[in-house]
Amino acid sequence: MFSDMDQHSRSPGGHFEIDAVLRLADFDRFLFVMSALEHYSEHDCALLLGCSARDIREGRTRALKELADSPHMESSENQLCVYEKK
Repeated sequence: MFSDMDQHSRSPGGHFEIDAVLRLADFDRFLFVMSALEHYSEHDCALLLGCSARDIREGRTRALKELADSPHMESSENQLCVYEKK
């Protein structure tokens, strides 16, 4: 489920700035938090948000790509750590 997390992460530690997360579209931000941070399954996200598994995959992909493309500052104190679930 989280196999694409590392490839979309900007730094080796998988850090994203919280501001970048807050700039995500609402649906994509919910998906990012639910799936990446809270470890909800794709199925559970779909049930809770009333949408298809495909919508979940697409939203999560958009969120990860947007986070990967956002500027990243190592010195920022506003960092959110995201680690791949293994």
